[in-house]
Amino acid sequence: MKKFFKILLIFLSVVFSTCTKNLTESESFSLTGKVTLEGQADHSGITVALYPLVELDTAIVNMQKRFPTVGIPISQATEFDHRLSEPVYQAKTDKDGNYILYNIPQDEYNLVVEKKGFGWHYLYNVTNSTKPENIKLLPEIEVQGSLGEYTVWNENQHFVIIDDITVPENATLVIEPGVVARFNGYFKLTVLGNLIVSGSETAMVNFTHNRVVNFSTSNAELWEKINIQGINSSGQINYAIFTFFENGLKCDIGFLNIKYSKFKQVNKSNISNSKTCLFLEKEANSNIENNIIESNYLGILAGSKSNGEIKNNFFYIKRDYFIDKELIKNAKSIYCNLAYQVISDNIFMNIGNCAISSCYASNTIISNNYFQNCYNSIDVYNFMELNDFCSIVNNTFVSTVMKCIKSWEGIININNNNFFNTNNNPILTLVGFPLYNIDAKNNYWEVFSVDEIQRRILDDRKDYEIENNDKDVIVEPFSKARYLNSYPR
Repeated sequence: MKKFFKILLIFLSVVFSTCTKNLTESESFSLTGKVTLEGQADHSGITVALYPLVELDTAIVNMQKRFPTVGIPISQATEFDHRLSEPVYQAKTDKDGNYILYNIPQDEYNLVVEKKGFGWHYLYNVTNSTKPENIKLLPEIEVQGSLGEYTVWNENQHFVIIDDITVPENATLVIEPGVVARFNGYFKLTVLGNLIVSGSETAMVNFTHNRVVNFSTSNAELWEKINIQGINSSGQINYAIFTFFENGLKCDIGFLNIKYSKFKQVNKSNISNSKTCLFLEKEANSNIENNIIESNYLGILAGSKSNGEIKNNFFYIKRDYFIDKELIKNAKSIYCNLAYQVISDNIFMNIGNCAISSCYASNTIISNNYFQNCYNSIDVYNFMELNDFCSIVNNTFVSTVMKCIKSWEGIININNNNFFNTNNNPILTLVGFPLYNIDAKNNYWEVFSVDEIQRRILDDRKDYEIENNDKDVIVEPFSKARYLNSYPR
C-alpha cells in the first residue's frame, strides 16, 4: 500500500509540473529574427527592441467608425514614435545579425530595430504568431543644397537634412514608402519643380526633426517647412506624417494634392510654438483630402486667392489639451482670407477658438461637415463691398460651447443644417453692418416654433450706430426633423 501511494504521489507531481510548465509557456513567448546592415560584413550591435503599443484615442476611433470616409484611420503607423517612449524588452544582434528575445509576456508590441548611422525600422502589432522577415537597414544619407534633375529617396532609407535643400525648376524628387526625412535643424525643403511622396498605409513617409530634444518643453527643436513654390511647381503627397515642424507644408502659386497624411504636435508646448500645418497662398491650387490635423495652432491657412477643395479631413485637439482654455484659445482649423475654397465632409472636434473662419473677400462653400464640442464653429467676417459670399448648407453642429455661426456682413446662406445640444448658447450671432437679409430657411433647430428659434439668434448689430438696421434672419420654413443627409458622406 505504501508503495502504491508513493507511485501515485510521483505521478501527480509529474502531472502538476507538466501543467505548470505548459501554463508558463502559454503566458510568454520568444521572438527570433535577423537584421543586416547593407554594405557591412559585421551585423552585430544592432538594437532590437519591443515597445508597448500607443493607446489609440477611443473618441477618435469611434468617430472614424461612424464616419469611415473621413481622415486616415489612426493606427500604430500614424501614432507610434519610439523616441517618445521606453522599450520593455531589447537585445543586440550577433555578428550574423541574428537576435532572440526571451520570455516575452503575451501581448501586442511594436518592434524597433535601430543602429547609429543606419536609422531605424518598425514592425507594428507584433505577437507570438509573428514571424519577422529578415530586415535590412540602409545607411543614412546626408542631404543639403540643390538636388539633381531626377532624385529618388529609396524605400525605407533615412535621409538627414543638414542644411536647406532645393528641388530646382523642372526637376523631380520622388520619396518612396518608409522613408524618414530627419531635419537636423531649422531647415526647409523648397520645391521649384515636382515633389512626389508615395508612402503607404503601413510604410508612411515621415518628415520630422533629427533630434527629439526637450520635446515636452517650449524649447523643443523644430524644422521649418516644405515650400512648394513657383507657377510650375507641384506636390503630390500620399501617406506622410509631419511632426516637430514650425510651418509644415506651404504652397505658393503651384499645385498641391495631399491625401492620407497626418500633421500632429506631440505635446502642449509644440502647439504654441508651431504656426501653420498647411499654408496656401498666391493663387495656389489644392486638393486636401482624407488627412488628420491633430492638436495644432492653425490647421490650414488659405489666402491670397488660393482655391481648391478641403474635404474628408479630420481636425481635432486632444481632450486633455482642449480643457486648457489658455492654450487653445486662439487655435483654428481653417482660416480663409481672400480665398475660394469648398470645405466639405470634414469633422471638427474639440476645436478651441474657431473651426472655420471665412474672412475678407473669401468665397466659401461649407457643406456636409460635422462639428462637435467646438468653442465656435464658423465665423464669417466678410464685407459686402468686396462681393463676399458664404454658403453654409447640410452641416451638423453638436454641443457647441459658445456659438455655432457668427456673421459679419456679406451674403450668407444657412440652409438644411442640424443644430443639436447647443446648451442654450446662441446658434447664430449677428454683428456688423447688415446690407442683406440672411437666408436661414429649412434648418433643424431642435425647437419647434419661430419664437424659440429667434431666441437662439443673438443680434449684436444694435451695438453699432447705423440708421437702417432692419435686415432680418429668415428662418421659415424650418424643419421639425433632423436631416439624415447633413453629415460627412
